[in-house]
Amino acid sequence: MQENILFECDYNVTKPLYVSWCKETPISKTRKLFKMFYVLMTIISFIMLVRSVFSIVFLQMPFDWLLVFVLLFLFCLYQSFFKVGVTAKGMYRSMVEYYGKENWLRKIKFLDNQIVINDEKIIVNYDYSEIKDIVIDSNYIKLIFNNKTAIRLYSDKFVYGDWEHCREFLNQKVHLK
Repeated sequence: MQENILFECDYNVTKPLYVSWCKETPISKTRKLFKMFYVLMTIISFIMLVRSVFSIVFLQMPFDWLLVFVLLFLFCLYQSFFKVGVTAKGMYRSMVEYYGKENWLRKIKFLDNQIVINDEKIIVNYDYSEIKDIVIDSNYIKLIFNNKTAIRLYSDKFVYGDWEHCREFLNQKVHLK
């Protein structure tokens, strides 16, 4: 069976690219509330930490709560500002183990009736009807599917066809609200 490739976008998935995807992933309202909570707790624990140090140094009070406030401050600081990056790097390490190399080629092919995403070892097919939204940014195009996954296209990485013609094709295939 011969594939009728209308458009193709190929690029290498690298660590900086993968980590940037994880950092820009939209977060749910619940996660936003938790992030706000941890930021607030970071500020409060820092104030309490400074207050404890002040009490120990100037008032010769015991060290009772100092360790608790240090640990609370470090935990909240990590949750507020570093968790996403650390998690993304861990996910990338898992992908490197799976693929057996640092960078791998992603090919996104637009066929007559489906989109085929090939990440060397994994092939995923989507019907055009599964596209929920198309987000156009300054340096990429993001196709968001019904299952909440997203795939990025880079306008300068099209090896067959170009983004402008691909966009016209997608506008005909996909009926977005």
